[in-house]
Amino acid sequence: MSPIIEILLLLAGVVAGIILSISVFRLHPAIALGLAAIITGFVLGFDIPTIMNALYSGFRNVVLGVGIVIILGAVLGTLMEHSGAMDTIISYVLRIFGRDRPLTSLSVLGLVVGIPVFCDSGFIILSRVANGMADQNGIKRRYTAMALAGGLYTAHTLIPPTPGPVAAAGNLGMGGELGLVLGSGLLVSIPILLVLIMGTTWLSRNHRQQTIGHPENLVPHAALLLPVLAAMILISLGSVASALHEGELPLWMSIVVHPVTALFIGTMIAWFQIGVEKRKFTLWKKGTADALPIVLITGMGGAFGQVLKESSLSTSLSETFITSGGTFAHLLLIGFTGALIIKTAQGSSTAAIVITSSILFPLTGGLSGWETALLISAIGSGAMAISHANDSYFWVVSKFSDLSVRESYQYFSVLTLVLGLTGFVSCWILSLI
Repeated sequence: MSPIIEILLLLAGVVAGIILSISVFRLHPAIALGLAAIITGFVLGFDIPTIMNALYSGFRNVVLGVGIVIILGAVLGTLMEHSGAMDTIISYVLRIFGRDRPLTSLSVLGLVVGIPVFCDSGFIILSRVANGMADQNGIKRRYTAMALAGGLYTAHTLIPPTPGPVAAAGNLGMGGELGLVLGSGLLVSIPILLVLIMGTTWLSRNHRQQTIGHPENLVPHAALLLPVLAAMILISLGSVASALHEGELPLWMSIVVHPVTALFIGTMIAWFQIGVEKRKFTLWKKGTADALPIVLITGMGGAFGQVLKESSLSTSLSETFITSGGTFAHLLLIGFTGALIIKTAQGSSTAAIVITSSILFPLTGGLSGWETALLISAIGSGAMAISHANDSYFWVVSKFSDLSVRESYQYFSVLTLVLGLTGFVSCWILSLI
């Protein structure tokens, strides 16, 4: 048997073991990744000190690189939930797109809210708005629910500072280039959003009902959007400045546009906006508690990736991929398909992104920053599909939309596959430009 076949069989066995341990034996993804890293190390012939050193260095490097970013992003979202920023976002989106175009409004609303807020929380918060707009416009609630859920899900898997893209950036050496990942995610989100709007509009065309009620009028406060806008603008400026500036950036500039600094500034703005009566560390604790399991998964993904880096797998995979005529389009397809399989099997989009990006690191040595960002978006697109009964978000959408399990499979599960495929095609087209 050729060495590359042995390598591929090893990786397939490891991935299968991770999936089984999470979906069948109900192990936490971080534990599953840690066990996979240890077993892989033994199979590759490493001694115990080498394995432990690889686990330690991989975990430390990734957590130091993106752990604070993930925590600050979660805290920022929690603070914005309590500051009134959600009502401001709702009001602006409705003013721009109109209450008479609920599917467009809710798709965009989901995408915007999904950037600072986890998709589960975002859907719970906004489901009342979706239901109200459905009643006002005589549309069945299942379609407004799909528009909102799809927009939130797109942001969750593609756009930093959501945990999945940030974790993938850390695994693939892009922790300091989140601006490129942000740009790629936003570009790929546009066609996904268009497909979401057109699809839900087409499906709802023959399912009208009597209009009832009107959603509440909301008064926007533009200043409440400043936390997330400040963070995203600073992160984007960092990538633009790096591209335009020859050599290293001045020290002061590199500090200001660093993702950690950008998110810290946004978080502090949100902290002062929530009012003295709410300005307690309870919200910080909640955001941190939400983020810590994701940081743990991300760190163990880095540990698993480090074991692969310590072996000859990295060189063998890279050389085989190049000599066999592998192109960047093939790499996009591998990333998308791998994430899709892992997501469908074990349910967590974030875990699928972490695992896939860890495995693909050996193949990314010759990629530019933009190509790596597109690969992260392709992995994120794969991690959208397919959401079903092993995914907590599936049940949130189902229960808060009054959908039966059958209807949730029929509408939401199919929707996630369509949106994921759209994201992959978008990544492939962008790679040709």
